[in-house]
Amino acid sequence: MSSDQKKILIVEDEPELADLYAVWLSTEYSVDVAYGAKEAMTKADESFDVMILDRRMPEQPGRKVLRKVRDAEYQMRVAMVTAVEPDFDILEMEFDDYAVKPVSRDDMLELVSGLIDRESYTELVNKMYQLSEKKALLEERKNQRELSNNDEYQQLIEELDAITDQVDQKAGQINTQQAFKDL
Repeated sequence: MSSDQKKILIVEDEPELADLYAVWLSTEYSVDVAYGAKEAMTKADESFDVMILDRRMPEQPGRKVLRKVRDAEYQMRVAMVTAVEPDFDILEMEFDDYAVKPVSRDDMLELVSGLIDRESYTELVNKMYQLSEKKALLEERKNQRELSNNDEYQQLIEELDAITDQVDQKAGQINTQQAFKDL
């Protein structure tokens, strides 16, 4: 297993289903399983990139696990994968995606891949804003000649242009994925 491999935590009280999801996802990710809410809260930490979370579990509902994860400010993306049809109560829940069971292997892989893509998009946008802020500050304080003659400023412009292109590409990919999902 590669150290940069994304980590997934599956929280599902039906062991057979949890294990099936783990088999599906372990082909591409490092996977851990929690067979209920209590176990999830002992395993969940900042090291996980994505949590697949069942909404209806006997010992504690998934929405409470979700609330604890958000209160702990873990940066993981959370997808509710549940037999519960969405209703207006989902407006109060801070999940990143929602899928209604049954889900296929392809659906599960696409769900996790989409969440990871959004994570990388967020990182790129943050970097773009950081560089944009530096550029704006320098342009406010320096004249055009000073800017033109400074190699570091020119590198900043090149890096900002490259990241802006990456952000545009990612946004296009995410929009395309959403369009296919909507179909």
